[in-house]
Amino acid sequence: MILESSKTGDFLVTIRPEEERDHAAVRQVNLDAFETTLEADLVDSVRPGSRPLVSLVAELDCAVVGHILFTPVTVRDGETISKVIGSA
Repeated sequence: MILESSKTGDFLVTIRPEEERDHAAVRQVNLDAFETTLEADLVDSVRPGSRPLVSLVAELDCAVVGHILFTPVTVRDGETISKVIGSA
C-alpha cells in the first residue's frame, strides 16, 4: 500500500510502510545520515519489542532513501510515569 507519492522535479518519491525486507536499507540510511551508529542501533533495538505507531520509508528509484519511526515510550522518573511518543 502506497500512502503518498509526490513528484519533485524529475524524481518520484514514494512513501510507504516499512517492511521487514527494508531493515538493512533503513540501517544504512541511518548510518549515512548520522556521525555515529547510535541512531541505527536505536532503531534496530526498538523494532523487536515495540509496536510502532508509524514506520515509513521513502523510496526513490526503488531504493530506500529515508525513514521515520514513531513508537510509544514509557518514561519513569521516580514515582512519575509518563507515556510519550518517541521518534527515530
